[in-house]
Amino acid sequence: MAVVLIILLVVVLPIVLGMVFFFWIINWATNTAANNNPTQSAIVTQFELSSVNNVCGLNGANEPGVRLSPGGIVSISWTIHNPNSTSSCAIHAMSADPASGFSVVNTNLPITIPASGTTGLDFSLNAPGNSYDGVLIMTLS
Repeated sequence: MAVVLIILLVVVLPIVLGMVFFFWIINWATNTAANNNPTQSAIVTQFELSSVNNVCGLNGANEPGVRLSPGGIVSISWTIHNPNSTSSCAIHAMSADPASGFSVVNTNLPITIPASGTTGLDFSLNAPGNSYDGVLIMTLS
């Protein structure tokens, strides 16, 4: 019995511990590589504009998307047209869908767009720290 115990402690235990350590290292390396994958990106395929009060007639309008690195920031400029020929309209605030992880920073809001006129809407979009691929809903008010 003592010989079997010595064999277990001297031979089998180091082998088992070595295998556990080996698989732990492989798992750690795989997770580290996945988390530092330079091919990850935050892809906004399209911006969908949403406005409860249909500010400047923009509810349901679309703008082209962007591609950036997770955690990155991009400056965006849109030319906004006011379809109303008799009165100006104003955009006071904008935000990205909070569930997406994106955030809007550095806007030139509020802006007023003259009747039948155009004005630039400039902002920076901060991407979430993880991958994203899809439509991003932007709420205007």
